[in-house]
Amino acid sequence: MSRVYFVHPKRESVFGVPCYKSISDIPDTIDMMVICTSQKTVIPLLKEGAAKGVGGAVVFASGYGEIGTDEGRKNEAELIAAAKELDIAVMGPNCAGFVNYIDNVQAFAFISAKRDRKGSVGVVSQSGQLCLSMMDDPGMRFSYSISAGNGKIVQMEDYMDFLVEDEDTKVVSVYIEGVKNAAKFADVLKKAAVKKKPVVILKAGRSAKGGAIAASHTGSLSGSDASFDAVLKKFGAIRVDDLEELIATSLMLATLNRYPKKAVFASMNLSGGETGICADVGSLNGIEYPDFAPETLAKLKEQLPSYASPNNPLDMTASLSYDADLYAEALRTVMDDPNIEMVLIGYTLLLEVADPAIHYMYQGIEKVVREKGKNCKQIAMIPFAENTRNPEYQEKLFKIGVPILPPPVYAFKILRHLADFISYTSEGKTLELSAGAPVGKETFALSEHDSKMELADFGVDIPKEVIAKTVEEAAAFAESADCPLAMKVESADILHKSDVGGVKLNIRGKEAAVKAYEEIMSNVTGARPDAKINGILMVPMNLIIKGKHKKTLIFPVFSGNSVFYSDSCLVVV
Repeated sequence: MSRVYFVHPKRESVFGVPCYKSISDIPDTIDMMVICTSQKTVIPLLKEGAAKGVGGAVVFASGYGEIGTDEGRKNEAELIAAAKELDIAVMGPNCAGFVNYIDNVQAFAFISAKRDRKGSVGVVSQSGQLCLSMMDDPGMRFSYSISAGNGKIVQMEDYMDFLVEDEDTKVVSVYIEGVKNAAKFADVLKKAAVKKKPVVILKAGRSAKGGAIAASHTGSLSGSDASFDAVLKKFGAIRVDDLEELIATSLMLATLNRYPKKAVFASMNLSGGETGICADVGSLNGIEYPDFAPETLAKLKEQLPSYASPNNPLDMTASLSYDADLYAEALRTVMDDPNIEMVLIGYTLLLEVADPAIHYMYQGIEKVVREKGKNCKQIAMIPFAENTRNPEYQEKLFKIGVPILPPPVYAFKILRHLADFISYTSEGKTLELSAGAPVGKETFALSEHDSKMELADFGVDIPKEVIAKTVEEAAAFAESADCPLAMKVESADILHKSDVGGVKLNIRGKEAAVKAYEEIMSNVTGARPDAKINGILMVPMNLIIKGKHKKTLIFPVFSGNSVFYSDSCLVVV
């Protein structure tokens, strides 16, 4: 049983609960403190709490690095130093706290309606308001809801690591603005990949304005979006684009009793219009609707009205939806098809149930789920318009493992995430982002050509290129080339070639190559007489690599907490 104490220097009670004048007055040891006061009071309160045995603290206050001033950065550095010295795990600052739904520990700053939210989605967010929005969604059920704020002492990656390890958490759901500890982030995703635990991430900062907003909100640098995308794909994590998609994807993955063995779907609808929408939107998202097996088609022809034409997606017509046994029979037939692993039921569940169809449909669904038990294939319901959903049937469907997805444009995007997650495997992958620890302390730069040769050793396709050591060699190569050439000084001592006049583009033919060679050599020897020149690198400008045209090669290199890019050379750190 939790023991909660209120502290206020001036009030006798808050909400009818007696207050102590100070932490020191509490006649008990304290495990955790929630600091609801201004920034200037935080460190003194932490020191007072440490004397009482406090091991963790939630700090709501802002006024730290997120404000972008010298004073804010100074405040942040002092808070970090104090937390380390006192050995207190601090959540925040500038956060909304957390709710532990497993043990019913409430340390959250915002007010929300009271209801049973206990479930298996573990949320960690750099936005307290987004945490609250997820809590206000009537369908969401959590193991933990964590508003990390700036995450300066206990970081986002630490919370993610806890949730990946937590047995009560089936799905890790994340809103993040920037990765502070790239090595830890990669380790957490690797752990989730091996465990086959889904991690669903909404990351802000894809655009220039989004990155600027993230920096001002929590002081996070959003980083390269392309590299972030690549990292998530490597580890099989799911990336979503907005809060609705984050909620719906997380809830679907948490509600399904198990995941389909293969991403092959059947769609069962009550009208031709609904069926056409499922066919089109599913196709746009790469959803696979295999043809029904001959025996399935034969059974459906017997079960459906004579005017129905069995196909996948299936227009059942509405008649079966008013008979629980007939609906169960058709659902069982589709579910038993060897080509199908998951069934999508099209039905818009309204708040006010006027049409009784849902009563019979639910009875039929529940009957099949109960009969098949652990061997039951998975089911999801797709409404065709976003309406307030009937809470009674939403709860009933949830209890038998049937999630209600959003309307089709979202639903099929979410099912695409499920398909990708099912098909992902960590087997045979290195699941490493860097080449390992450096073998020595010496650092040096490679020339462009030497960099490419290093990449070639790792299986990266490199275009045919030559180093012309003389003007005659340059002329000969240009004469044999069937496309424009880039000519660049080849030297490990000159990394910024264009700054010294060391680059010429769109060179065609012998005469142009001779002129470019002479100009480059004149420019670079005049600007960098100390540089060792290996020659002039001549590279075709129309590259064809594995049959695909590319204008630029970009090689991401991960080292420690940073990502480096070069369009022409490998950066070794």
